[in-house]
Amino acid sequence: MTAAAKSRTPFAERLAHIRQEKGLTQRDLARATGVSQRMIAHYETNIQTPSAEIVLRLAKALDISIDQVMGRRPVAENGPLIKNRRLLKRLKDVDQLPPEDQKTILRHIDDYLKVKRGPAR
Repeated sequence: MTAAAKSRTPFAERLAHIRQEKGLTQRDLARATGVSQRMIAHYETNIQTPSAEIVLRLAKALDISIDQVMGRRPVAENGPLIKNRRLLKRLKDVDQLPPEDQKTILRHIDDYLKVKRGPAR
């Protein structure tokens, strides 16, 4: 175990754990909060403590309450239904597209899966 990991606070450990459970990289969380990836790493290794404003942004980006970020309430331990981070990121990107583009992509996926599965029985 590294020295940084040994000296982690419950907040730092919780932040890293929640981020990973949500299927996010430090870079993803940094983009969502408007801070650098390096700052997220600092928060997760207890080098720096985030301000109240950043805690609010972290909660919003992680789609949890401030009480959950701060450890006052437990976070559901379900984790993402999709464990493949690359696939999860792509699906999040598709979710941001206009509805017509989403329908087109879903049709392509359906067509691909029909070919892979073979003819219906």
